[in-house]
Amino acid sequence: MSNDFTTIDFLGLPHDTFITDQYAADYGVTFFGENLITGPTPGFANDHWGLFSPNNNRFAFSLPQNWIAVDYPGAIKFQIFNQGLLIYTSPRFLPGGLGNFAGLVSDAAFDEVLLFKHPGGGTSVFVDDLHWGAAVPGPGVAGIAFIAAACARRRPRR
Repeated sequence: MSNDFTTIDFLGLPHDTFITDQYAADYGVTFFGENLITGPTPGFANDHWGLFSPNNNRFAFSLPQNWIAVDYPGAIKFQIFNQGLLIYTSPRFLPGGLGNFAGLVSDAAFDEVLLFKHPGGGTSVFVDDLHWGAAVPGPGVAGIAFIAAACARRRPRR
């Protein structure tokens, strides 16, 4: 798999900025629902800035992707979609405090992601940094595979 990836760290916009298409031109990502830039706060261990979504966080890519990952405090689940059809729902990455990292890789391309905490959505979602890439998984990777270190491990503080 290629090491090429893109990251949004949610720096550079003021606290409480409502996010929709601010990242569309430069990153090809459009956000839906209530998403607010939040910071500075120690809850976002990487750089003290992140994205707060009171119910869930849904976003679409202008080009298909094959992997998605987030740095996050708390707990999170992923659903990935292609052209409106659900491809996969991840298990819940358990809460554990600050500095969590989780993600997944798919051999089927996807163009939309829903991040949430509970089966019916709901409960606030916090994203410190968002990472993704379009590299196709290498041989031997079938279906959806978790990024090796993704099982809600703690990342060292920077």
